[in-house]
Amino acid sequence: MSELVEASVKPSTVKVYKAAFQEFFSWCDMYEYNCVDAVALDEAVVEYMHFCYHTNVKRGQRQKMINLYCALRFYDAGSEVSLPYTKRALKGWNKLVPAAAPVPFIWALVLLIAVQWSLDGMFATSVQLMLLFSGYMRYSETKKLTAADINFPGDVVLAATAVKHPDWGAVFILDSKTGKNQSVFIKQPLIM
Repeated sequence: MSELVEASVKPSTVKVYKAAFQEFFSWCDMYEYNCVDAVALDEAVVEYMHFCYHTNVKRGQRQKMINLYCALRFYDAGSEVSLPYTKRALKGWNKLVPAAAPVPFIWALVLLIAVQWSLDGMFATSVQLMLLFSGYMRYSETKKLTAADINFPGDVVLAATAVKHPDWGAVFILDSKTGKNQSVFIKQPLIM
């Protein structure tokens, strides 16, 4: 596996891809599948998917299959063309076991948890939780925040927004997954 190719994604993604490969090829060894060419690989992946689907029908299993498919495409540019049955099997799995959105927290529960954490002396963690929830932010984004990144309602930086929404604040994120210098407006008055 190419060091340069792996450097194009996060180390955690490489770890997930390698785990998917290892699990798949261990299964191939156990069931004596020989992936000598693209057709044999495609058939083996589909059989592996059937095995996983019938032995443990969970959303986590489907994610493993998606990880394997993405890993195969990542490490072999021609695999998307050479794995047509794998792609169809993934579509079938998605139809048979549709993705379910997680049950959302309600704001009152978030506040209850944040208050308890504050009482337990975890004030920074409680603020982080409220920012995560109200700003739809990623954990890694809130973890890097400093006091200078938070602008309260009425701050000069927010003058244009304050005309329409005087009770909104903003969080500036220097480096997020979606790009550099992003901002998130916070509408919850209890946070700001």
